[in-house]
Amino acid sequence: MSNKRLFAAIFVLASLVSGCATHMPNNVEGDAGLGRTRPIIVENFDFNPKGAVDVSADSIEKLNLELSENVVSELKKMGLPAKLADKSAPAQDAYVLKGRILQVNGGSTALRIWIGFGAGSTTVTVRGEVLDAKTGAQVRNFTLTRQSNWTYSNNEAAVRENIGELASDIAALFKPAD
Repeated sequence: MSNKRLFAAIFVLASLVSGCATHMPNNVEGDAGLGRTRPIIVENFDFNPKGAVDVSADSIEKLNLELSENVVSELKKMGLPAKLADKSAPAQDAYVLKGRILQVNGGSTALRIWIGFGAGSTTVTVRGEVLDAKTGAQVRNFTLTRQSNWTYSNNEAAVRENIGELASDIAALFKPAD
């Protein structure tokens, strides 16, 4: 094999493999030492299903509630006192988690199955913040993105997988610093 062909083959292979990432670079700023004993109130994430691409708006209409509930569940698994926000004012010693689903792209099932290597992957991006309920001060802010793995799932199911992964990522923001 000539050097040019070998270089081209290595370049193509490296390009394909680099497209497999499911965990995108994220941006997290703020205090890493969030207290374990303070209650965490999770507000329903803002979301406009009409802005979603390549997914049925009807099937993802309540994606924001699903994300919020998954975050509470993940926090509770970590032994943290968490609940969904209700009409009452949060306790003064609580953290308030609020956010917005910025992007939902369902990708392409056909590309995920037939090509793979990141082609046709779904993408979900969330931006949020953690506030001190007493002072209203921002303690932490984040922007997180997840992409789907290679999957036979339809676009809506793959987006839901991303939502579950993002819930775990958000809950991990409350993990005590080592």
